[in-house]
Amino acid sequence: MLQPDQVYTSVAELPVESLADEYNAVIFDRDHVLIDETGTCDPQRREAYDAINDRMETCILTNETLRYDGDPVPIADRFDTYVIDDTEPKPDSEGFEKALAMLDAEPEETVMVGDSPITDIYGGNNAGLTTIQVEPYGTYPFPLSVSKPLEHGLQRVESLVQDLF
Repeated sequence: MLQPDQVYTSVAELPVESLADEYNAVIFDRDHVLIDETGTCDPQRREAYDAINDRMETCILTNETLRYDGDPVPIADRFDTYVIDDTEPKPDSEGFEKALAMLDAEPEETVMVGDSPITDIYGGNNAGLTTIQVEPYGTYPFPLSVSKPLEHGLQRVESLVQDLF
C-alpha cells in the first residue's frame, strides 16, 4: 500500500499530456510537492502545475494550514484551485473523499501527486486513486527531517517483502 503507481523526480517532470489523456482530475499535496519549506514554487513546477490545471480539474489536499513567511496570499489564490485543509489528516479517507466530491470525479479517473509514502501514497492507494510520488522539494524542518527518511525506509522494506512473496 506504500508503493506508488508512478515515480518522478518533480512535478515539473510529470507527463502532462498522457495524464490528461488518461485522467480527469489531479489531487496535489502542497508542502514539498508544489512549494518548498519557505512557500516558494520554482518556475518549472509552476509551469507544470499550470499546464495540468489548464487540462484537468485540480485541488490541493494538505495536512497543513500555515502560510509562509507572512505571505498574505492564500495558497488557493496562488494556485487557482480548491484547497482542502480542514479534514482529518491524510492518510484518513475524509480528505480524499472531499477532494473527489469537489472535483466531481471518480477514484479511477483521479491521480494523487505527493511526496510522502504514508500520507499521500498510502492514502491515495487506499482511496482507489492512481498515485504518483515525487521527490521532496526543499528541506524538511525538524521533526519531519527525522520522520520522512523513516517513511521512505518503510516503503523500501515493503517493496522488498512484496518481491520475496
